[in-house]
Amino acid sequence: MKKSFIILFFILIVSAIVVISIRQQPETSSNVASKIVEEEQVIPEELTLSAESGRTINLLIKDIPLYEEYLESQTDIKTEIERTQSEIIDVNSDMLLILMKYNCGSKQCSTLLVRKKNDEISNISLKDGIYQDHQLSHDKKSILFRFGYNEGAEIVRHVLIGVNISKMERILIRPVPLADQYITEPVWPVLNYTWEGDSHFSIEVPDLRSSDFEVLKNWYNSSNKKTKKLEFEL
Repeated sequence: MKKSFIILFFILIVSAIVVISIRQQPETSSNVASKIVEEEQVIPEELTLSAESGRTINLLIKDIPLYEEYLESQTDIKTEIERTQSEIIDVNSDMLLILMKYNCGSKQCSTLLVRKKNDEISNISLKDGIYQDHQLSHDKKSILFRFGYNEGAEIVRHVLIGVNISKMERILIRPVPLADQYITEPVWPVLNYTWEGDSHFSIEVPDLRSSDFEVLKNWYNSSNKKTKKLEFEL
């Protein structure tokens, strides 16, 4: 009887040790990998954007629905967030703009313009392309963005987009026929653009009759690059 009790007690002790050992075993590589995959597929609550200047800003992703919708369609959310770029534009002490560049291919990116006015966030989609630069109007109520589209290694055609900052709406550029010909679609290289007033701006383009590739290539290679100035209003 005593011997049976000792054997039973020994079995119970061994079983307890085995159970404790199993619980204390480190996670296997497959478990760790599974956790990493799960983390990569979860959209975080907050997004930290860094500009080339080193400046950073934090935004709630739920306040940027177009970007959130894009992340929801991705399998590697963590990588897509890491690839997101930004440009921070100060408007005044109460307002700033953030140009977000995401969904980038070899060169072109999708872009969103986010306005942060105190604690209020609003945003609109701009254009897929290569963001070049921007210019605020003198009264800081409007802003122009220039996007480039490479054709080979020699020619870059441009598009200009105007935005009403207070309404966060894209502005129709007039005269419409001239805008359609020169800046609404990537047809001509826009060499320079300048605000002439609060709602007027001018552009400088090659003075040519055709925007065909070979014609533009010859113009770039010419020592006499004749240009012309065109005026628009928002």
